[in-house]
Amino acid sequence: MRCDVSPSLPCRPQRESSAVLLAHVTVFLKRLYPIMPVFDSSQVVKDCEQVETLSRSRYAFLLALCAATHLQLNLDVKQDHGVLQYSEHGRVLVAEALRALQEFDPIENLQIDSVLSSFFLFSAYGNMDQQDHAWFYLSQSISYAYALNLHREQTYASLPSAEAELRRRVFWLLFITERAYALQRGKPVMLRGSIRKPAIFTSAAPALLYGFVNLINVFEKVTPEFYHWNSCNGGGSMDIYALSDIYQSLAIPLPPLAEIPETQQVDLVVTQQWLQIRLWQTITDHPSNCEEVLPLQAPAAAGRAVMSFLASVSHESSDAHGIGIEQKLYDLGSSLVHFTQRSLPRTTAQLGYVTANVAELLFTILTSLGRIRGAQSYLFSSLLEKSESILGLDAIPQEMTLDMPLALDCHSRFGEWKTMLDNHPVADKHEETVYHIENPASGRSFGIP
Repeated sequence: MRCDVSPSLPCRPQRESSAVLLAHVTVFLKRLYPIMPVFDSSQVVKDCEQVETLSRSRYAFLLALCAATHLQLNLDVKQDHGVLQYSEHGRVLVAEALRALQEFDPIENLQIDSVLSSFFLFSAYGNMDQQDHAWFYLSQSISYAYALNLHREQTYASLPSAEAELRRRVFWLLFITERAYALQRGKPVMLRGSIRKPAIFTSAAPALLYGFVNLINVFEKVTPEFYHWNSCNGGGSMDIYALSDIYQSLAIPLPPLAEIPETQQVDLVVTQQWLQIRLWQTITDHPSNCEEVLPLQAPAAAGRAVMSFLASVSHESSDAHGIGIEQKLYDLGSSLVHFTQRSLPRTTAQLGYVTANVAELLFTILTSLGRIRGAQSYLFSSLLEKSESILGLDAIPQEMTLDMPLALDCHSRFGEWKTMLDNHPVADKHEETVYHIENPASGRSFGIP
């Protein structure tokens, strides 16, 4: 704690150093800004350099941004002679952001910074798998956006063009985030596509905005009615053929992606396929003859598309999506297991063909989850257990390895697999420049790539 000179003034907690904030912002701009382009990057860098003069709301925003960056990229994970070690810097940043937010009333003078503070706290809690907290802060962020009338087109007419475009991006980022999260958690959605999308060709980064707008277009294909139906666990009225129309619109090929950042390419390709299998999974979970309107093999097609694409991009580009990509890969793997179960009433030859192909895809997904974001995913064991009956068959291609022997007896494969993958050093770590930051006030130090 640092107190002001006058004893009559309250004691003020010391703020994080400029070096800590700037290191995180630098990493965010390098790896996460393409998927969350919602603030003026040059201004945020300047703000980090004058931390003591910032308003309380601006400082809270920067802390929340740092916390989200730290936790989404798993910066607390490091290796020491092949052994994974964890620290708590991400959680400390969350705690400091929450403390900073308690120093003022955001409603009295509501700013866009408060919208973003809540959004980045959502991201931080989501990446810690504290989903009730995450949903609370996402909902709070959306409520702030409503209070600022970001859902009304006329709001933007009175703003400078640059500020108006940034606020449009904030609105649409909340739109796509709410829809993805609501689908995962069985929630209804509040936001509607009620304003113009961000400008592409008049922006300073047209390729980045092109990717961002295309992601919005993908999510717009899933109607609000589906989210309501899904949140009611299939209750109420929902025309099964309307679901088929949604699926068919999601199956339309994406436009050319070569010009947009690779991180955005991952978001678009994985999200499009994930939405299809979530739709498939949701419908097949309810009594209906879904094969009349949806292809039974949808999970296998989505699995091939996603894993083939991820094999062509860097781990850095996929890892940038944090716990979200882990959850999407898990959903993909779960749908493959479900697909195999629905395929069981077939001939022996058909079953062997189906199982062999699913086993290959499941093996690839588990390989990814076994070393994603520099560590084994918390969802790895659950998917491995679900897959036991499939992976216990002699259908796993021998050429698909984790750089270790796979000549296992089929009866012991499940246990030995888990043991090997638990103990196997994380592979494919990128060698990067690391900022070694030490905060003199707290005595904490950590490295940030």
